[in-house]
Amino acid sequence: AMGNESLSLSTTDPISVKSAIANFNKALDIYPECFDALIGKAEMLTILDETDSAIKLLEDALKIRPNDFNANYKIGTLKFKEKNYPGALIALKRALRSNKNSVDANDTIADVYEEIGLDDKAEKHREIAEKLRKKK
Repeated sequence: AMGNESLSLSTTDPISVKSAIANFNKALDIYPECFDALIGKAEMLTILDETDSAIKLLEDALKIRPNDFNANYKIGTLKFKEKNYPGALIALKRALRSNKNSVDANDTIADVYEEIGLDDKAEKHREIAEKLRKKK
């Protein structure tokens, strides 16, 4: 999708981020269901700490590809950061359904379970993540 070339620049540089967003907007004007542009723009908004807008774009992307691992995982991490633990769990469980071998998703869901006091579930996912790390 248009805009991806901007990502190779320093992605924390606000000018690069804003120019990437402008490119993603152009792509979305032409093709509103452009999955890659929705994901890319959401990533840029995350860098700008515009979490709510990023989550909305990721949710739009999921309307196109409901089982996409990255979109579900990113929503899970953003909702976890906002302390929306139920929302984080829903998204992370969806992510794990599409890729149960993700170390990051298992680690993050363990963090969420820890936050809400479900230590047994946290432990289970920590063990899965540990086994997966050893396989690599």
